[in-house]
Amino acid sequence: MKFEQAAELIHDLGGIVSVHAGRKSNSLENIGNKYPYKQEFKTDLVKSHIDLFDIGNLEDANDYHGIVFPSIGFEDQSSFAQTTTTSQITSLNPPAG
Repeated sequence: MKFEQAAELIHDLGGIVSVHAGRKSNSLENIGNKYPYKQEFKTDLVKSHIDLFDIGNLEDANDYHGIVFPSIGFEDQSSFAQTTTTSQITSLNPPAG
């Protein structure tokens, strides 16, 4: 099954699609930007299939807000008004012990 088909099925079942972004392992950024067809592929995934980006640090989140989203014509970022990184979540919930 292709990613697009899986994302559609997840949406049909009421779920959300989350991907690693920025410098996280196995990130969306592992798909290069060198060739226009790869840029178009990533743009389509972002606009049509992905609901949530798992970003590990604030610098990467700022890059998505300031560079990635505007470059793909995704100007309405009102739903991205507040960004919480994984490291912030971890620090808010320290392990019990």
